[in-house]
Amino acid sequence: MRSIQLVLVCLVLVHCRVALSVFPSSELCTEGDLLLPYLMAEYHRGDRSSSKFLVVQYMTENIFGYGSVAFACTAWWSKLQGYGLELFTPERVESVVASSTSLNILPNQVAHELDHRWQKVWLLHYSMQRAFSHSTDIVLEYVVWMDSDLVVLDPSMRLERLCHSFPDADMLVSKDFRPEHGLMNSGFMIFRVSRWSLSFLEAWWSSYDRVSISDQGAFGRMWTSDSLSVRKHTVLLEPHVLNSEFPAWFTLHPDHHVLHLAGTHDELRTATFRSVLSKLCDKEKDKDK
Repeated sequence: MRSIQLVLVCLVLVHCRVALSVFPSSELCTEGDLLLPYLMAEYHRGDRSSSKFLVVQYMTENIFGYGSVAFACTAWWSKLQGYGLELFTPERVESVVASSTSLNILPNQVAHELDHRWQKVWLLHYSMQRAFSHSTDIVLEYVVWMDSDLVVLDPSMRLERLCHSFPDADMLVSKDFRPEHGLMNSGFMIFRVSRWSLSFLEAWWSSYDRVSISDQGAFGRMWTSDSLSVRKHTVLLEPHVLNSEFPAWFTLHPDHHVLHLAGTHDELRTATFRSVLSKLCDKEKDKDK
């Protein structure tokens, strides 16, 4: 296992060499261990800035080891690109649900879902519904979901380029590399803020028994039945665009911008994400000399 970790870490660092000379301030780097209370407090409130993109993440206590480091990488990338970023925890979800009308659900129903993968559907709907209900000078155009075991390897990656390539799409997502896991992988999803997206997220959440089927499995059924004309509104990208093909230590290419360590050990995730962030911090220190 140790040799596999070293190989993957080396691969990741090679792919992260692009654009490492330009980064925001060094506030995401700390002496010694990666201490992240600042980040958790800062983005727990939701940094939506004035961006047309809002990145949403969810983290539970049991994945804090690797999730917090991956979140630091995401915070760095989103700050560099000027994207809004908002972090949800089970405690915050309970508070939000109690005062929200999103999907008309009962308090605690989201925070205590047996399959935490379903949280993303509700949180995307909540974030999008809030965008419709708040008038701002600059209207939010896209809500983006990123799993906590996923990082962007190329800090210069701009979602605008991808979205402009598919101007009529309401949803952009990568195919899953293993069909038995579902048609697509929901680890990285981009939704246009639109009435169709809001309706689709509501149908995705409410049309199936979330205990007996995964979010990806439910999406596959909706695709098969072309629910709400999902095929017309969705672009299925190649697996490597917003996802990784397992095992990443063999399938990762220099032009891949995303690393998704789904189905791997927590120790491997933590070691890899720490190496990515450490490399970024080293570059920041060199720049300040």
